[in-house]
Amino acid sequence: MRSLVPHLALILTVLLLSCGDKRGSVTHDSGPDDDTQSPKAWITSPADSAVVALPETLRVTATDDHAVVLVLAFEGADTLGAAMALPYAFAFDTTLVGPDTLTFSAEAWDAAGNFGHSDTVTVFLAPAGSDVEAPLVSITAPADGDSVSMPDTLHIVAVDDVGVVRVTAYEDGDSIGGSATPPYAIPFQLSGMTPDTLRFSAAARDEAGNVGLSDTVTVIVPFVDLQPPTVAILVPLEGAEIDGSATVEIFAIDNDSVQSVWLFVDDVDSIAVDGPPYHHPWSPDADGDWHTLLARAWDLAGNHTDSDTVNVRVLPGDYDPPLPWAPAQGALLHNPVLVEFRWAGVFEAIDYQFELASDAAFSSLIYSEVLADSTLTYLAPPEGLLHWRVRAGRARSVWGEWCETRRFFAGEVFDGELLSGYDSSRGRDLAPTPDGNLLLAGSHAGNLLLMKLAVTGELIWVRQYFEEYASATAHRLAPREGGGWMVLCQVGMSNWTTSVVVLDVSADGEELGRRELGAPFGAPVAMLPRPGNGVVALFEGTFYQTYRIVEHIDAGGGRLWREEVGTGNSGSTETGSNNTGQALLDDVAAGQLVVLREDEWWGDYGDSWSTDVGCTGRDASTGEVVWDLELLHGQEIEGNPTVVPRPTLGAAHLSGDGAITCAGSQGDEALLVRIDPDRVDFTVTTLAGLEPTTFHDMDRLSTGAIVLAGTRGGHLRNAIVLLCDELGNVIWERILGEPWDADEFFGLAVLPGDDIAVVGTSATYGQHSGGSLWYRRLDMYGADITP
Repeated sequence: MRSLVPHLALILTVLLLSCGDKRGSVTHDSGPDDDTQSPKAWITSPADSAVVALPETLRVTATDDHAVVLVLAFEGADTLGAAMALPYAFAFDTTLVGPDTLTFSAEAWDAAGNFGHSDTVTVFLAPAGSDVEAPLVSITAPADGDSVSMPDTLHIVAVDDVGVVRVTAYEDGDSIGGSATPPYAIPFQLSGMTPDTLRFSAAARDEAGNVGLSDTVTVIVPFVDLQPPTVAILVPLEGAEIDGSATVEIFAIDNDSVQSVWLFVDDVDSIAVDGPPYHHPWSPDADGDWHTLLARAWDLAGNHTDSDTVNVRVLPGDYDPPLPWAPAQGALLHNPVLVEFRWAGVFEAIDYQFELASDAAFSSLIYSEVLADSTLTYLAPPEGLLHWRVRAGRARSVWGEWCETRRFFAGEVFDGELLSGYDSSRGRDLAPTPDGNLLLAGSHAGNLLLMKLAVTGELIWVRQYFEEYASATAHRLAPREGGGWMVLCQVGMSNWTTSVVVLDVSADGEELGRRELGAPFGAPVAMLPRPGNGVVALFEGTFYQTYRIVEHIDAGGGRLWREEVGTGNSGSTETGSNNTGQALLDDVAAGQLVVLREDEWWGDYGDSWSTDVGCTGRDASTGEVVWDLELLHGQEIEGNPTVVPRPTLGAAHLSGDGAITCAGSQGDEALLVRIDPDRVDFTVTTLAGLEPTTFHDMDRLSTGAIVLAGTRGGHLRNAIVLLCDELGNVIWERILGEPWDADEFFGLAVLPGDDIAVVGTSATYGQHSGGSLWYRRLDMYGADITP
């Protein structure tokens, strides 16, 4: 309890004098008896945490909506002094005080007996010889008494004998910002229409904690309307479908008054809307397309606000979409002079609208026409992948639904085969070289194969390795420090005696050394380069079942650490587990390795099973698990009619924002899975319209669009390249291959200019030997580029 007794008489006297003798007084609209608002007080000097060493003065600022009649100052629980008029200053002598710190506070009283407390300020007593000289600080603009009518900036000057470390600005005692470096310019905002008086001050602190305070600058804010209206479209709602006509209902309100409201349709048509209420009847053409609505409201002061955009679909007419006939879906037209487009006519249709574009979204139209016939002959189409569609309708743009989009390729089509014949050839990976060419890796005639290919398609050199083995295949490439390449490969004398090896080669393909990774019946999956030409490899081993290994070796092949998941040997054929790896990513920012994994358990000789597909983060320096997420799950339990299809995720990519995108399938759907940078949440998105696909590799264009390469089908399978966005919208898809072939794409690279290079394998179904190394190069629109 503060010692108020010495000042009680003073307080009572001040209050009586302030209220005056009310007997016989005239009636006032308001007086002390009506005043319920407490004054505001704050200590302006010394500042909180200031360091003092000499006799000082406690300075207090106080404001009230009527008048301040008394200010009390306190040191701890003791009264320091009282003042009834400006300036509110109270001397104190630090040399007479024993403690190391002092705490101060203040109270301001008005005539009605309301009082307000200041915040507590703590000051420290400096030892002898300390820097106790506070900085000099002043507000240079705006000047005292200036008027401002828009957001402005306080300009402050501060100097010190040692150095100013921070300048802070205050408006009525509340901080509005600070700066550590000159020039000290701190912006401030205005509240709106009501006239106001703003009081600004500034404090400058030096390295010793001394704080200097400026004089208070008073700024006048005249009556200015700075607040824009509030506006929103209430009807129709986002995503609504409109049949024929609708009434657009707009809500608009302002702190003063709304002058006008406008409706914008597709950023083209602008319509003045009368009101309130602001309702506009809208009768768009029944074109079946999406349209955007936006409302804008203005007030008398010229302030305006836009509503959120509302997207609505205008339903089409009652016509069924035409059935497209020619060109057939995915047709390859070799340098056509003309293309005949044909479709089945629609009964009672008067017109057909035809569109030809270079993209599946028809944002890049090549040709558009409204015609009465169901046949169109187009001369000299441009080369590349083209898309076409048609819809039926009648006059006044009342159209039915578009037909299914058809795509075809026009131009010189490269068949993709680089190596073919009786000796089996396989393509597995490719990478751009520092000189702008390409390095392709795979196998040929049982030997590991490396090919350097010029961007124009010419073969620069080709080399084969591991000729002493019965089979050798390259799986992944990574650059070496100092030039050259590291190749993750599988070698063996038979299918039952295989090893995982890292082959080191120079830039021109000369063998530099081999490093073996230990795993019986080893199968490589992925590889990451480490400093000093070390390698982290993801691979698998098998006894009865498969187990997963992540291993870090140095440039000499020495093992730095190794982590295994699964034993590979259950000792039983009734139950077991397979723990496989699908992809390996290098999360450098987090110091982690990311493993895309698949873990399967089976029992009762395979009649019951469950499969979990997930992602695991491991510490890059130790291999220890940091986080783990289960992404997809599938199961079939014997005797249980509920079957959850087996999931698979085969490709992954780490984005610049730290998110991980994985691609795969479950059941009859192709999927994208996005793992958030926090590694806690994830989302699963269906790639709309796609059949199940096994994805082997993934990359991104400069636009952020996702490129995927893989395989679709069983014994007869197609090589797939597609482009999609993160929302699962497929931008284009190329299905590459020949009838009765088993075609696959394994490796993918995005080249400068957003060209897409893929490498894989093509073999005729039922052929036990032979096969081709298959390479394609596409532009960002999916059209072939001849190497």
